[in-house]
Amino acid sequence: MRVLVIAPVSSEAMHVGGGVAITYKVLTEKLKARGHEVEVLSSWNGSLEHAFFRPHPGFRMIKVSLKNMDIIREAIKRSDVVVCPDSALVACIGLECWRLGVPSIWVIHTNFMAIGKHVLNAFLFQFYDAASTFFLRSYGSAFTHILTTSHDYMCMLRKRGFRISGYIDQGFKADVFKEHDEPAAVAAVRERLIKGHPADTKVMLFAGRFAPEKRISLLFDCIPDGFVLALVGDGSLREEFMQRQAQDNRIVVVAEMLSQHDLRLYYKAADVTVSASDFETYGMTVHESLLCHTPVVVQDGNGFRSQVRHGVNGFLVNYEHAASAKRAIAQAVNYTFDARPFRAADCVDMVEFVETSAKKHVTPASKNMGWVISFLQYLYMIPTRISQIIFRDDNVTDW
Repeated sequence: MRVLVIAPVSSEAMHVGGGVAITYKVLTEKLKARGHEVEVLSSWNGSLEHAFFRPHPGFRMIKVSLKNMDIIREAIKRSDVVVCPDSALVACIGLECWRLGVPSIWVIHTNFMAIGKHVLNAFLFQFYDAASTFFLRSYGSAFTHILTTSHDYMCMLRKRGFRISGYIDQGFKADVFKEHDEPAAVAAVRERLIKGHPADTKVMLFAGRFAPEKRISLLFDCIPDGFVLALVGDGSLREEFMQRQAQDNRIVVVAEMLSQHDLRLYYKAADVTVSASDFETYGMTVHESLLCHTPVVVQDGNGFRSQVRHGVNGFLVNYEHAASAKRAIAQAVNYTFDARPFRAADCVDMVEFVETSAKKHVTPASKNMGWVISFLQYLYMIPTRISQIIFRDDNVTDW
């Protein structure tokens, strides 16, 4: 079986790719281990042209260009199934797979609506919300299947009219967090985090990208007495957080995207994992933390609700109410949790889903429909290209 993965992320750039990058790295490895041939087209490995996106500095979007479409079209022709997460060309990819009769899977990782709220004013967001929902729902119908990352987000998308086949079991990429570590190794990490503080100091941990939509700044007002806040990751807010660390000794910044093996030690060294993010479609750090038996106190929102049972394996709070969130964090370290991931029974195994989808017959579009598909691709590419230019973070060449 020949699998084509088209992804605007890379595990070599975790500071912008995050958990999505790990998803496609592990998927590729597992498919190859089963004897399948996997081709990866990406804006990070040099196979596709890229454009920079101002709201997310350093993120290499797949550039909307005719050259990229030519490369993708030829790759689809030699594939048995195509898998792609969200990208600027996702609609064109789905249409091209339909034209050529190749099974296709779009995996929606991004909460488009929540991101829009972060970068647009209220008036523009109303237009963006309606337009993006209409276009993505319409163009998404070209894909054989659409998957997403959690039960919550699947239900929300279905209410908006998306044809969602299911949501993936995120556990397929988390086996590393089940591994054993020597207590001395965990203790050494904890000592580094509480250095300069009493030995009984508690550790609240945030792990992930330092990005505005993660709302990390809300955590600064939620540090209980006797705690330190450890921020582990990297991203556009790195310098701001380093300055915070210099001003407040309760904040400890580990400014690097650690390997999963090293990150596992930080989860185990912490007393509680925290996140104020309100745009997660799943929130892989919660899953990882719970595999390490560290409870979580996270924003009561989509994605996190799929994993956290309030009072069972963690607390769901509203970080915009700092006082109540701070109380919950302080309470969590003395609360008796069953700190394990909650796994819903109806999620799908992503590796098996790809294998099964490759066997599905897809009738190629007729010649006349092919002209319609070409028109729809240009109809999508022109405004998308314009938006890339408007929000570009670097010089972007013309087509």
